Amino acid sequence: MNVWFACRSRVPFSLRAGLVLDIFGIESAKESESQQPIGKALSKSPVVVALNEVARAMSNVGYALYKGEVFNVSSMFTFEHACSIKKLLSLLANNDQLKDIIVNNYCKIEKFLADP
Repeated sequence: MNVWFACRSRVPFSLRAGLVLDIFGIESAKESESQQPIGKALSKSPVVVALNEVARAMSNVGYALYKGEVFNVSSMFTFEHACSIKKLLSLLANNDQLKDIIVNNYCKIEKFLADP
């Protein structure tokens, strides 16, 4: 017997028998949508913007983060240790485009990246 057919045939029977669906949390989810969206609140945080810029720079160079260390991804299954978080952030701080973002939030970025 097909599983889909078995489930489909039992749903009306269950409803007639008094099946009640629990909709816990749906009302509160609808209320939170009318408030401030999460995406806009996170994008205004300078630390989140800085972390996104660091992640973008790491992906462009081919680096990956694992347990607070930076690794060079040479192929899909091969990782070579490249440097520490402090060294990566100091290298990125020399970039003119990333300098202001990283220098202003250096301690917080290092804290987030060192303990993922």
